[in-house]
Amino acid sequence: MQEVVGKIILLCAMFSYGAGQASFPGEWSARSSVYYKYIPTKKTWVEAEIYCQSLTPGAHLASVHSLEENHFIQELIYDSVIGDPYVWIGASDLYKDRTFMWTDGSQFNFQAWYNNEPDNKGGREPCVHFNYERPGKWNDVKCDTTWAFVCKSNDILDFLG
Repeated sequence: MQEVVGKIILLCAMFSYGAGQASFPGEWSARSSVYYKYIPTKKTWVEAEIYCQSLTPGAHLASVHSLEENHFIQELIYDSVIGDPYVWIGASDLYKDRTFMWTDGSQFNFQAWYNNEPDNKGGREPCVHFNYERPGKWNDVKCDTTWAFVCKSNDILDFLG
């Protein structure tokens, strides 16, 4: 019972912080009950996805479902980034060329590609990175490139374990 009360108090404290961005365990940021974390360490796309999954149950590379969410992630990056603003997000067409999917299994219902992207210009380019040529624009690229990345978790219960 004491554990449940403690979780309720923590939830109240977090939500009373404000409806916009709030800080959560381990430097996570919140937007509309979804939690994001910018990781400045450069990793390949697969390494980044594995790292996100290791942070908390249910976390993956960030999926993006609206222009507003795209802007939020852009601001999160620019508030944190030193150097190269390119980051991995959780989209890829690894399974089938030109059929993009999110690592969290959510619907691929929003896109913010840069002009003429995706293009497989360098040969098969199945992974997607953020901030290509312009802030918030996406590009397809080979998965073995190393960049910083953004993780996302949809469930506050992941943090309260």
